[in-house]
Amino acid sequence: MSKVNIALPKITLDGKTYTAAKPKAKLWREMIKFNHAFAGKDLSKDDQALDQIFTLIAGAIGNPEVTPETIENGLDLDELMPKFAEICEWVARVVGGKSAELPNVQTPAEN
Repeated sequence: MSKVNIALPKITLDGKTYTAAKPKAKLWREMIKFNHAFAGKDLSKDDQALDQIFTLIAGAIGNPEVTPETIENGLDLDELMPKFAEICEWVARVVGGKSAELPNVQTPAEN
């Protein structure tokens, strides 16, 4: 079975570019919790959702210099939701790709 290369997300804050680390299981768990907590809500009007978005992006990058605060203060507003969507898609593709490598297992999209 061939391995699919999935591009790592990047974020630029204060002129410095950071590349996401290989995703950990905790990030997947936190994204599931986020989806359950905020499904159907207008994320742009929910303070707790925004806090979680900053936290999830920081967790995905996995660099101590990239914190929820540095993201909130350094990422342009028009980049926030597209960056979050990119990271969510990246994690889902990694999980889906790993699931597809297991015999007789449905990928999350097939459930």
